[in-house]
Amino acid sequence: MVSWGRVWSGAFAWLAWTIVYGIIGVILIVVGVFVVGGSLNNLIFSSNLTSGHFYNSNLFAGFIFILLGWIIIAIGVIASFFKINSEIISEEVNHSQPIASPPTDYCCKTCGAIVSPNQKYCPECGRQLDWT
Repeated sequence: MVSWGRVWSGAFAWLAWTIVYGIIGVILIVVGVFVVGGSLNNLIFSSNLTSGHFYNSNLFAGFIFILLGWIIIAIGVIASFFKINSEIISEEVNHSQPIASPPTDYCCKTCGAIVSPNQKYCPECGRQLDWT
């Protein structure tokens, strides 16, 4: 069973990664908002109508920044959630099922003496060892 300490540490790690991805995403969103705002400002108040095409491309770039910001936030939150949960599950599975080590010594079926697997005869009773 997972300890409460591990659950809380996982929750705090998820919160920390959510904040990191949130900050990165918000920075991109703010940059996009400024680009869109500047483009709209110049497009609306510009006396030169030939420069509108340039500002429309900036408008598109601003919306791309906003979209990328939201995507980074969403993917970052989801990815960190699954990563931390998989780490907790992996730790739980590894702790609950100990790995059995292969036997290094074998026993003689006649006298019970410990012998190595490459011996053909028991050193105690002298009987031939059968490993089948």
